Amino acid sequence: MSIAMDGTYKLLINGYVLIIMATHSVNPTNRADDSFTHTGIPFLFCLSRSEGQPVFDMMLSTLTKLAGVDFFNIQNFSVLSGSMDRCPAILNAYVKFSQQKEGRDMKFVNCYAHLVRNAKKHAKLLKNQVKYYISIFIY
Repeated sequence: MSIAMDGTYKLLINGYVLIIMATHSVNPTNRADDSFTHTGIPFLFCLSRSEGQPVFDMMLSTLTKLAGVDFFNIQNFSVLSGSMDRCPAILNAYVKFSQQKEGRDMKFVNCYAHLVRNAKKHAKLLKNQVKYYISIFIY
């Protein structure tokens, strides 16, 4: 399983942060080019006063309980990758989770949406911008 966690401040005005844990699915399209669509699937939500490591620790613990024998009874459940923005609290929670059995094979990756957004800002610094746009934005 691959997961992503992030918080948003834009949904609520009373000071709470909505933190979402999501995964994704890849499905074939009906087009002749044998292409695929990627769909984000949010499945765990938390309202919190902060976007700190204890909240992310709790969400990963909840994921383990839900996917493990307590709820879905998935044998050999593991998280293979964790996507994040540059929030240190998420990284610290992932590192702590990777020391447990369910996260032992976990790799940390940058969120694609954040990567592309920041890459667009700095594209003008590249010597060959055309090659960059072809390789990044063709997908």
